[in-house]
Amino acid sequence: MDEAVQSTNDWMAAIRAHETTRADRYLRDPYATLLTGPDPEGTLAALRAMNSPVDIVIVRGRFGDEALTRALDRGVRQVVSLGAGTDTRGYRLDLPEDLVLYELDLPGRLAAKHHLLATAGLTPSCRISPVETDLRGDWTSALAAAGHRPDRPTAWIVEGLFYYLDPGTADTLLGQLTARSAPDSSIQLDIPADDYLADPDNTKWLAYLVERGSPFLGHTADPTGWLAGHGWTAEAYQPTTLDTCPWLPPPPTRLTSTYRHLWHVHATR
Repeated sequence: MDEAVQSTNDWMAAIRAHETTRADRYLRDPYATLLTGPDPEGTLAALRAMNSPVDIVIVRGRFGDEALTRALDRGVRQVVSLGAGTDTRGYRLDLPEDLVLYELDLPGRLAAKHHLLATAGLTPSCRISPVETDLRGDWTSALAAAGHRPDRPTAWIVEGLFYYLDPGTADTLLGQLTARSAPDSSIQLDIPADDYLADPDNTKWLAYLVERGSPFLGHTADPTGWLAGHGWTAEAYQPTTLDTCPWLPPPPTRLTSTYRHLWHVHATR
């Protein structure tokens, strides 16, 4: 599983690096090239050949950037990224100096990332607090020990995580997260719709994920209802309806036409 997590992190960086080279880029991450694995273009081609939902990485990245900006404008000053991987928001965005960004991931992942970025002479715009923990265990205690304040609003970033959690485990995680969310907290996440796992176009990709030991397990037909059950007010979009999101710059069709049956969700308490 750990090897699968690392390769997935490499994939995410490769996808963001490729998008950044485009003149019409929807997301800019100038530091992603420092974090890709070997042969990022070959990796990207292989992912597309298996009908991996590659472009959601770019769309959810911009969706998350805009949602985070909204939280910061409300005065939120602590952010928690679950399964942070190669995310570089603490470097590529102009974040407030008094913001604390808690990044959670498996031991070794975050240290390697920040070492590479520091070696390149980069410094974060905010204070980053890496928290090495397994989200399948007692991650809330590790987050508390790092200084997170549940009595203050938090902006939660949960990108690319709920795919790998069965509905029961996902609900438990959401409950744990909610218990540490003061009023005016927000969460941004993406998760497959029920139809994603049944779509025959995804058979090859889903079979590959099973083979590598990281199957897609997560799904929901009603993300707003699911979040509401935990006290959140949510808005949810599929790629074909993202243009109705009033605060998101409309994504180009070249990105949203390549995947389907995946939810982009933003919620507040």
